[in-house]
Amino acid sequence: MTPRIGGGAALRLAILAATLCGIAVDRCRAQTPPVPSTAPGLPPALPSAPAEAPSTAELQGQIAELQEMFRASLERQEQLERRLIELQGGAGSAPVAPGPGMVPSASGARSPADVLDSSGPLVGPGSPEDSAGRGLSLVPAGSGGRGPTAPTAPAVQMPAGAPDLATEVKFGPGFQISTEDEEFVIQFHNLTQVDGRFYLEGGQRTTRDTFGLPREWFIFNGQLTRPFEYYVAINQGFNNLNLLDAFLNVHYDDRLQFKVGRYKTPYTYEFYSLPINGLITPERSQFFNNFALNRDVGLMAWGNFFEKRLDYAVGIFNGSPNGFLDFDDDKNVLAYVNARPFAFLDLPALQYFNVGGSVDAGHELQPRIPPILRLNVPTTADAAIGVPFLAFRDGVLESGNEALWSLHMAWYYRQLSLIGEWQSGYESYAFRDTPQQRTRNVTQSFYVWTGYFLTGEEVSGRGMVKPLRPFDVRRGKWGPGAIELAFRYNYLDVGDNVFDGGFADPRLWTDRVQSIDLGVNWYLSQYVKFFAGWQHNEFGSPVLFRTTPTEQFQLTDDLFWFRFQIYF
Repeated sequence: MTPRIGGGAALRLAILAATLCGIAVDRCRAQTPPVPSTAPGLPPALPSAPAEAPSTAELQGQIAELQEMFRASLERQEQLERRLIELQGGAGSAPVAPGPGMVPSASGARSPADVLDSSGPLVGPGSPEDSAGRGLSLVPAGSGGRGPTAPTAPAVQMPAGAPDLATEVKFGPGFQISTEDEEFVIQFHNLTQVDGRFYLEGGQRTTRDTFGLPREWFIFNGQLTRPFEYYVAINQGFNNLNLLDAFLNVHYDDRLQFKVGRYKTPYTYEFYSLPINGLITPERSQFFNNFALNRDVGLMAWGNFFEKRLDYAVGIFNGSPNGFLDFDDDKNVLAYVNARPFAFLDLPALQYFNVGGSVDAGHELQPRIPPILRLNVPTTADAAIGVPFLAFRDGVLESGNEALWSLHMAWYYRQLSLIGEWQSGYESYAFRDTPQQRTRNVTQSFYVWTGYFLTGEEVSGRGMVKPLRPFDVRRGKWGPGAIELAFRYNYLDVGDNVFDGGFADPRLWTDRVQSIDLGVNWYLSQYVKFFAGWQHNEFGSPVLFRTTPTEQFQLTDDLFWFRFQIYF
């Protein structure tokens, strides 16, 4: 195969050949006697006798000398090209030569031509240097080069160059790509929940028996060097798509971190501390779903002390439940604390006993969110999936001061999870036409949650469960998975002033509801979970059940609930 010579190599060979030819011509001229000049007015000089021609031996010596010079030049060229290949990144790289669309670089970086020019014999008169003594580097046209006359430029920081770092891939938690030192990390997680909700009382006005997807989360998180952590989650909930979370967390020390963006607000233990994939029953309490702030945009300081025995968080937020923008100029302050007071003692039964509280306070002037209170749905859920028990009249505002608080207790011991929380507070309501005529309404609620693993799995908190024997029917791998009994009692008193102030119609709705959940969680593996259960709701007064052919009311509601979940 004929070796391929790049444009730069060909140019150098041409220059070398021309130089050698010039040397040969000069030597030949040196052998030719000068021709005498003729002065004006004088007869021409007689020609001198011809000089003696060089001998054959002399010519052969000159040819041998020229051949040796040519061979030395080729060796020098090969050395320079090998050095150029090393500087370009390896023996497999080809020499770079100017081509169409290539102009000299003004970046100041050492180029292939710089290497050639600084290597010795080829530098000098006629070498490809500019007037400043710089060798020419090769940069594609359009990349910012200014041509051969550009002055030397210092290194710049904007726009920054993209790093070229080696990475490794692994699974757990989620799919992860990271650099070897884990300074740069990206993880992908997925949460998929598929529900089947079937009501004993069929034919309701808005709610139907249905299959649905309450949550489909696509989560991307990681870090851009260790102090700077990011988290982005997209949610498809029933029939709406939105940005669930998007925040930056600055994490130099576990004791003090700063989070900015949209994320879970630090109010109620069941929301802030318990992940949705790790709940004992499928959804959170009726109070949280209808009164809490849920997610919001803001800035928060948070952290933990004493090897995570004390957690805290305090932040300032817009105050719009599950919102993206504020309706007014005032902001809400939220704070949370949780402690394990017996973790310092040698008491195994109380190592994971938790106690704490949280608060949400602010001043509002915004529509009441949500305008309809429902069972088993957060503020973003579709209207067709939850049974309504109170609807505010059109034009009702949250106007004035509000404050919500909670106290919680959670005990995890061996196979037992026991959680209780009291939630209370007040909101101020008014009508759009008279926003200053406010009525304060006090709300009370509490719940008791418990779960117990029949298959022996032990708990220290709620989250992903790793079964002792994952479900499998293959020979030699048989296992039942993990089985957990689930129970919850939940009571909610919305407050009498909702009706006394005329903000809702007591003939159609109720301000009190109590719920009982019974069910079983079956964890087939660490990533797959199935729930089956029954929920019984009792209303303080009859609520509107259907409107056709005539208005009908109900005092109870019964739901048979199935949920299939995948999380990794």
